[in-house]
Amino acid sequence: MNYTNNQKREMVKQDYDAIAEIYVKNCSETDFYKPYVDEFLKALKGKSLLDAGCGHGIFTDYFDKQGLDVVGVDFSKRLLSVAMQNYPTLKFIESDLCDFETKQKFDGVFVKNVLFHIPDNDLQKILKKFHKILCDDGKICILQEIPKEQGEQVLAEEFDETLKIYYNYMLPEKVEKLLIESGFNIAKSNIVKDNQNATIYAYGLMIIVATKIKG
Repeated sequence: MNYTNNQKREMVKQDYDAIAEIYVKNCSETDFYKPYVDEFLKALKGKSLLDAGCGHGIFTDYFDKQGLDVVGVDFSKRLLSVAMQNYPTLKFIESDLCDFETKQKFDGVFVKNVLFHIPDNDLQKILKKFHKILCDDGKICILQEIPKEQGEQVLAEEFDETLKIYYNYMLPEKVEKLLIESGFNIAKSNIVKDNQNATIYAYGLMIIVATKIKG
């Protein structure tokens, strides 16, 4: 694949900026995910949460309504503009996760359908960053589509076939391995095959919760 990691991530950013309006219209489902999200929230020892790759803020708002002190971060300017317009009292930060820096510590990190847009080397960097900003015994929750085919691919955008988008599709075993290498213990790993919200390139949903190892 003749793209640098920066070019791969920039491709994703440009894609989401281009499809922002239709993405918001078609990707605002929360009910399907709430049982898994609520279980994760109950396991947190505090109320500070990072919504990493928050998009248009639909889950950031949900977390706020559950009484959490939540911060949303995303690199799509157009999706964030929707988030800030719809939820003006919430805190959003525009940043690529590779470049994101904060002195704040969080009790939890929530990551939904984000990691499959990140190349391996950058992914390890980001997971270690999550480990650093989590409190001791902090938890990360990853909700991610299970692919029909693994590996790096540049595919047609589902909502606009004139656009291209980068995927780094992984099975749960690889995500778990990367988490362990980044200093986490796997607390839960589950597969749901009836995810009707999956893209055309996926068939199900993985739910992985991991706990930061102290030190």
